[in-house]
Amino acid sequence: MKTRFSTTFTIAVIIFSSFPLLGQKAAIQAGDLSRLIGDWQGSLTYLNYQDNQYVTIRTNLQIVAGENENEIKVTNSYPDEPNAGGSYRLWTKKNGTRLNKELVTAREALEDGTIEIVTTYRGRDDNKRATIRITYRIGENNYSSRKDVQYKGETEWIKRNEFSYERS
Repeated sequence: MKTRFSTTFTIAVIIFSSFPLLGQKAAIQAGDLSRLIGDWQGSLTYLNYQDNQYVTIRTNLQIVAGENENEIKVTNSYPDEPNAGGSYRLWTKKNGTRLNKELVTAREALEDGTIEIVTTYRGRDDNKRATIRITYRIGENNYSSRKDVQYKGETEWIKRNEFSYERS
């Protein structure tokens, strides 16, 4: 009986130790956002609401440190559309489990050193209620941010837009 219990206990320990800790939340780590500081050039590809066709335009980013290590300030511009663009802040809160108001649902260090962060939130897209998922990929010289939308009651995700950059 003791042997059976010991064997069962050992197998359970091995199985559960191969999984992340139960209840552990995905979180952005210190330094993830600061990897973005610098100047970036790239493109925005978005799904046009009127004709459901993808459009690609050039875009630039300038990212500087924020007021603390959990914040960066982003200025984006569109070289072919000088009146478009703007500035905003990205910050983490609640021990890295939120990026601005978005819930961090995954954070993974990929084999090439890129950090992939996935966030979700409920909102509206094309005047419809939806779950919105943003996938951030932060590499040493590459950065992308992809927005996917799943309308309420639907199972399919739609790629709404994707920013892709290279460090300049």
